[in-house]
Amino acid sequence: MKTQITISCPSCLGLSIKKNGRKIYGKQNYQCKDCHRQFIDKMNLTYQGCQRHIDAKIRLMLVRGCSIADIMVIEKVSKYKVLNILRPLQNPYK
Repeated sequence: MKTQITISCPSCLGLSIKKNGRKIYGKQNYQCKDCHRQFIDKMNLTYQGCQRHIDAKIRLMLVRGCSIADIMVIEKVSKYKVLNILRPLQNPYK
């Protein structure tokens, strides 16, 4: 069974994409045939904590009572990523 992922250009949202070599660290480079922008697909990001939406999801999980260990496993982030998001949410006047 093959898994197929549709890749679109982050700049022009075009779907005509070609492979364009690899980065030094081994990730696949793509190039848009329409606007000629070179990019790495967001699915190829190694560390999930780099993605912008992950902070909001971690905050929501913390508010709903998920443990730090559960968040680490579910979101595939480090303990320090969760703690750095938790720190500003704590009340400093307790």
